[in-house]
Amino acid sequence: VPFPVSSKQVLFSNGLLDLESMVFTPTERAVIFGPRVSVPFDPETGFGLHCEEFEKLVEYAQPDQEQRDYLQTICGSLLQPHVVFRGQIVFVGVPHSGKSTLATAIACAPGGARGQAAVPEDRLTRDKWACNMLVNKFVNVSHDSGFTARWEAFLKQYTTGSYTVEPKFSRPTTLPTTAKLIATCNEFQALSDPSGAAATRYKLFQFNNPIADDNAHDQGKFMTAAYWSQSDRRAGIVSWLLNGLLRAIESGIKPPQSSEQI
Repeated sequence: VPFPVSSKQVLFSNGLLDLESMVFTPTERAVIFGPRVSVPFDPETGFGLHCEEFEKLVEYAQPDQEQRDYLQTICGSLLQPHVVFRGQIVFVGVPHSGKSTLATAIACAPGGARGQAAVPEDRLTRDKWACNMLVNKFVNVSHDSGFTARWEAFLKQYTTGSYTVEPKFSRPTTLPTTAKLIATCNEFQALSDPSGAAATRYKLFQFNNPIADDNAHDQGKFMTAAYWSQSDRRAGIVSWLLNGLLRAIESGIKPPQSSEQI
């Protein structure tokens, strides 16, 4: 079970990075903190690595610079070992526009394929054992899940910082939430909360640029966790996330005016 670290700290496989003091403290492998970014951090290069393939995809999917900066800033919270951001990131737009690919790439960056989950929203609200798959994960991506009115209540409870899991043949127990929530969909469903409070928990990013089909036999590989779990890709995306988290700590997370029009 993770311990309550500061929201300005990131746990790596080889140490603890404090983004306020910019001090990196190496730790022994035997020390167990909970979900840790499983790529090692190098203080000399950790903020300057790049995955050009990923960054080109982000630029194509979000051509507006302010929107890209906002996406990077809000995604930075995914590196934190606990859920601090009270909401859900939603990629919505035309089919074949890179929504699932980008979500999978981001989700796999902190902990690889094992550090992410892909449990649909409707299953999380109806299957009492589904929440077990979120334990000690960095991200959960719900791909085109069927809409359920119970999701709004689940989202509100889950993002308060704790949730209930019930392992088979065991009693229910309360754990700290670690898996940040991303959803992809072609159309964003209508909300049932008349107060408007639920709407503020969704951070929407519009995808309007379809990706041309190149008819390659292996084009589906770009959507897989295995593809984005390759170490060099992950290291570049983690660096992108780190810079986003640093911006969030220094300047806050304020949506651009273009985001308010979505």
